[in-house]
Amino acid sequence: MGQWIVKYEGSIDNSALEPNKANNYLEKAVDELLQKKQLSNPYTKAVGCKIFYRGEVAKMD
Repeated sequence: MGQWIVKYEGSIDNSALEPNKANNYLEKAVDELLQKKQLSNPYTKAVGCKIFYRGEVAKMD
């Protein structure tokens, strides 16, 4: 079987309170991946609780 590769890690956007002014990080990353482009911003700082992949708990801040 193939191996999963994480191409983007981080926040969906940068404004939960004002969605019309948000910079949609995830949407841009998906668009770039679908166009087979290199991601312009593969990592953004997510605010709130974190979700970890199995075996990745050691990377907690």
